[in-house]
Amino acid sequence: MACDHDMRFVFVYAGWEGSAHDARVLQTALSNEDITFTMPLLDKYYVVDFAYKNMPGFMAPFRGIRYHLQDFSGRGRAPKNSKEYFNHIHSSLRNVIERTFGILKRKFAFLKGPMNNYDFKKQVNFVIAICVVHNFIKELQLEDDIINEFANEDLIMDEEVGSGGNFQSEVEEVDMSTPAIVQ
Repeated sequence: MACDHDMRFVFVYAGWEGSAHDARVLQTALSNEDITFTMPLLDKYYVVDFAYKNMPGFMAPFRGIRYHLQDFSGRGRAPKNSKEYFNHIHSSLRNVIERTFGILKRKFAFLKGPMNNYDFKKQVNFVIAICVVHNFIKELQLEDDIINEFANEDLIMDEEVGSGGNFQSEVEEVDMSTPAIVQ
């Protein structure tokens, strides 16, 4: 999935049966002519996590350098060099997709449970449908308590929203000049 900075999904690739590494799923989406994945303009990037490599249109963080927002919170924990600063901003941007997944998992709690009661095609359709409903609510700016809670830019999601959606609050200033985030 990819989302923009307004927490709307701009790409959903559902239907990969079984488990697969995120980077493998992305490579399939990029190489399969039947899948419409829009690459960013030449000077724009999708912000991706450590699972992906840096390549044209995709910007991953520096490995082995502090990354998570929690690593920078607190007195005396500000970035100490340009790589840490980059990772700090990168993590702030990636927090958008973590919060977006937090919305889906809170609003559509059945995603956390076993879906094997439904055939695979229905499972795929569920995922696509909830993303469409989510975008519809966001686009019409309908009042929604869960979206409002997670839309708070001060909310810091942990890296593994799937493990329960833990979050904490911290004020972050973020440059939102990149077009989207990929998960």
